[in-house]
Amino acid sequence: MLLAFFTFVIMLAGAYAFWRQGVLPAFAMVVNILLAGLVAFNFFEPIAAQLDPMLTDTILQGYEDSFSLVALFSLTLLFLRWASNELIHTLITYNALIQQGGAVLFGVLAGYLVAGFLTCVAQTLPAHEHFLQLEPRVETDSSGNVRHRLLPPDRVWLALMHRASKTAFDWDETSVFDPDGSFELRYAHERRTTGE
Repeated sequence: MLLAFFTFVIMLAGAYAFWRQGVLPAFAMVVNILLAGLVAFNFFEPIAAQLDPMLTDTILQGYEDSFSLVALFSLTLLFLRWASNELIHTLITYNALIQQGGAVLFGVLAGYLVAGFLTCVAQTLPAHEHFLQLEPRVETDSSGNVRHRLLPPDRVWLALMHRASKTAFDWDETSVFDPDGSFELRYAHERRTTGE
C-alpha cells in the first residue's frame, strides 16, 4: 500500500511538472528516462563490484548497488535532459487539448517510470526484506490463492529494461539485463541476509 501511494504521488508530480511545458518536452523526458535507465541497469553491477572493496567495513557497506544505480541514472538523465533542452528551442503549437493533455499523459508516464526505477533502487538497499512494504514476487492470500498487484511499477520497469537491453545489445547475449528474471529474488535474498 505504501508503494502504491508513493507511485501515485510521483505520477501526480510528473503530471504537474509537465503541465506547462508541453507535450514535446514531456515526451522527450519519457525517452530520456528510458535511456538513462537502460544505461544504469546495464552498467551498474561492474561499477558496484569496483566499489565493493572500497566500502568494505564502512558504514556504507552494502550500498554499492544503490549508489551505482542512482549515480548512473542521474548523470545520464542530466546529460540527456540538457541535450534535449538544447534541441527543443521553441514550443510547437498544438491544439490546447493535445498540448496540455499530452503533457499530462507523458508526465504521468514519466512519474510511473521513475517510481519503478526508485522501487528497484529500494530493492538493492541493505534493509529488511519488507522495507517500504516491498512485496515478494508472488503473494498468496489466506486461502492460498495467488494475488498479483496491478501493473506494479518495479516489475514493469524491470521488464522494460530487460526487453530494451535485449534489443539494444543483441550482438552479445551476455549484455542482456537480468537474462533469467532474477533481479527481485537476488536482491530480496541480499535484504534477508543483511537485514537480520
